[in-house]
Amino acid sequence: MTNGIGGGGGDGGADGGALGYGAAPASSGGAGLLATPWPTMVPMGEPLRQASTGAGLDHFPEVGGDVKFPKAAWDPYNVAKLWLMKFASSTEYIDLTIPKPKTEKAGFKSELNVVLERRLLRQRFAAEIRAQADNPEMYWSNLLMIGAHARPMTASLIAVGMAVGSHVAMRFKGKFNVPRPSQVFPALMPMIMNPGHPSYPSGHALQAHLIKHILNDGVLNGTGMEKPIEQLAWRIGINREIAGVHYQMDTLASIDLAQKVSDILKSIEIDWYGETISFSAYQEVVRAAEWPELHAGNASDLAFVQPPKPKDLAKSIKDASQKAWP
Repeated sequence: MTNGIGGGGGDGGADGGALGYGAAPASSGGAGLLATPWPTMVPMGEPLRQASTGAGLDHFPEVGGDVKFPKAAWDPYNVAKLWLMKFASSTEYIDLTIPKPKTEKAGFKSELNVVLERRLLRQRFAAEIRAQADNPEMYWSNLLMIGAHARPMTASLIAVGMAVGSHVAMRFKGKFNVPRPSQVFPALMPMIMNPGHPSYPSGHALQAHLIKHILNDGVLNGTGMEKPIEQLAWRIGINREIAGVHYQMDTLASIDLAQKVSDILKSIEIDWYGETISFSAYQEVVRAAEWPELHAGNASDLAFVQPPKPKDLAKSIKDASQKAWP
């Protein structure tokens, strides 16, 4: 059995010569792709081999100038890049600002006290913290049952939130260059590796809350899914604090920033297969195409609790810590 790379070397050299790539040199012994220093053709049977003479083309349907790449074949992450390019060049985004972080001694001390409280929850949330470090999209996919073969348009919205959120976060991280908590107080010992970029604002929290707005403000609003979506956004953000790689101010700044970014994103337009479509219109298309059966009240029996308000975060985490570690 051949492995598809080194096997079939003789045919590779012979066909390569016939198709204009040049036969394998004698020194290679016709050993195939691994032995030749330049490209050789993979062996093909009839009718494709005849394409070099034109005879094989008779087997292909006639095509005209209107043939295009199928919409459904677009990778969601590449669709996201189209929206990102337009968003990044918008005047509203260029003029966007966020509050200056609390980097004076008293501010750092206050923030570090919160991170120390969060640390008590590490064992309880360790598995999901590690999973979310590199792949938070997995949690959205599980919650909404989406993917390449299930609601792919919704998956593209998640990809937009991830791409735009990362871009915006890096812009402001580069502006303020706030050190990670353990760089200020090494005894924190974060449970995951510190990312290779500054702390403020939180990229994970920004992405999560931007996705929350994208879904709840145009796709799943009125379906009963708003609360679990909001809860997941909060959980992803706060898990970064529990891990010891973010301050509370990082998370709260990202929550405020996500709302502003979402408002800008709604008016962004791209050219899509000869039409100009706004992001808000795209949200409506996704809602109609992939969520027509989900109506208000269907998720009302789910026992989800409203996420805490920012001012109640410290108390809620402390209460949870005491329950986890009596």
